[in-house]
This record gives sequence, C-alpha cells and structure tokens, in this order.
Amino acid sequence: IKNSHSLAENAKILIHYGAPLYISILLTGFIPLYKNVILAFFTTDAEIGNYKAAINFATLITVLSLPITTVLLPAFSKLNSEANHKIKTFFKLANKYTSIIVIPVTFLFIIFSNEIVQIIYGTTYQSAPLFLATYCLLYLLTGLGYLTLTSLYNGLGETKTTLKMSLITFILLAILSPILTQIYNVQGVIAAFLIASAAGTLYGSYIARKKFQIKFDTSPLLKIYSISIVSSILPLIIVNFTHLPSLFTITIGGLLYLFTYTSLIPITKTVTTLELQKAASITQNVRLLDFIAKPILKYEQKMLHIRSNSKKLVENR
Repeated sequence: IKNSHSLAENAKILIHYGAPLYISILLTGFIPLYKNVILAFFTTDAEIGNYKAAINFATLITVLSLPITTVLLPAFSKLNSEANHKIKTFFKLANKYTSIIVIPVTFLFIIFSNEIVQIIYGTTYQSAPLFLATYCLLYLLTGLGYLTLTSLYNGLGETKTTLKMSLITFILLAILSPILTQIYNVQGVIAAFLIASAAGTLYGSYIARKKFQIKFDTSPLLKIYSISIVSSILPLIIVNFTHLPSLFTITIGGLLYLFTYTSLIPITKTVTTLELQKAASITQNVRLLDFIAKPILKYEQKMLHIRSNSKKLVENR
C-alpha cells in the first residue's frame, strides 16, 4: 500500500511538473510550422527561400546559446525556490554572463549579415541578409532574460510560468503574423515573432520580479549593450566604406570588434578580477574552451590591472 501510495504521489508530481512543460514544448515546436503556413499564403517562393537561408545562419546563435541554457537548468534546480537571496544572486550572474557572450555575437551577425550570406550562397539570395539582420534582433532580448528565464522556472519547478510565457508568445504570433505578413511580407512574420517573443519574455521578467524579487542588474547590462554598440563602429566603417572581399571584411572587422569589446569590458569594470578568475577556473576543465578563452581572459585580467594602476596613480597625485 505504501509503495502504491508513493508511486501515485510520484506520478502526481511528474504530471504537475511535466504536463505544462510538454505543452510548452509542443507550442514552441509548432511555431516554425505556423510561420511556414503564413509565409506560403502571403509571400512568394523566392522570399521563402531567402527567409530559410537567413534562418539557417540565425540557428548558429541558437547553437551557441543552447549549451548555456542546458547548463543553467540543473544549476537552478539545485536552488530552493524559497531561498530568494541565492536565486536572485545566481540569476543576475547567469543573465549577465549569458549577455556578455550572446549580445556581441548577435551584433556581429547583424553587421556582417550581407558578407555571411554572400560567402555561403553568393549574390543570388538578395533579401536574405536583411532577413538575417532583422531576425537576429531576437537575441538582443537576452539582457531581459530571453535565454535564462525558462531555465530559471523549469529548474525551480515553476513550469506553469514557462507554459504561460509560451502561450503569450504563441497567441500573439498567431494573431499578428497574418496581419503583418500581408502588409510587410517576410519582414512581417519576423516582426510578429519578435513582438510575441518580447511579450513572453517581459511577462516572465514581471513574474520573476513579483514572485522571487529578482531585479535585473541594470548597470552591467547597459554597459554590455553600450560596449557592443561602440565596438560596432570600426567594423561598420569597414563594411560601408571599403570594397574588400567578404571573407577579408569579416576577418578584419571581426578581429577589430573582438579587440574593442574585450578591451572595453574590463576598462568599464563590467567584469571584476574575481569574476575573471572564476571564469578561468571553469573553462580550464574543458580543453577546447580553455584554448579559446585563456588568451582572452588573460588579456582582460591585464587590462583590469592596468586600469587599477592608472586609478591609483591619479589618486596619488
């Protein structure tokens, strides 16, 4: 009797946790199919082909962000939903570090959208660069919790909130897509998806503030967005005022962007020495990641050291 009672309780917990999550995944999976139907009704085959080409590249950002969200889920699940202080602290750090990685990559895709498409597809797909740049705006929602809120709620067992976020996104997309696509073609369906995703994310942010008293770390996030914009200046000059081959444009512009971004992050104290040390200890466990991250982290530590020494010299004068 005890075993059957225990089994029933476990089944109840699984259904309570899993059913909203299952429906949420179903809705999320149905969104691309729905967008394809809307595009088939209101746009041409050529425009759909350009849209598909753009989405193929945008998926690369998803590939980058997927390991982050995958790691965050078990990390949040180890926290007690009643331990608000720990949840607030961990969420701030998780959202900050996710933004530090994803937002500059998003800017790079937007800046070099034309060159990226030309290298792979040539000049045939003329609309694809614009569609790619527009679609990538989705990942600028990262600072608002676009990639971290779902992991937060699923990790804490709050899957009903995840379902509500998915419902808001799906319903708004279902309503707006036919209207905007009829007026703006492919850009309309992308705009509908951006608006719907932003609404779902804002709802998730509202619940996070209301239920767990989570406040987004505004100052570092604003710095990340600002630094990403400033770092775009030199690459944009290269893209718009030079006539280099696409591969050279991406290589030179990308390196300039990376140099500016990695220099400004420590200079503006967006990251601290302790945070860099923690990042180094984490990445050294993964050989490939350590190989990529080690020189960048060392450079940022050096920039922080220079900034600290400069500040001391000014104060001693």
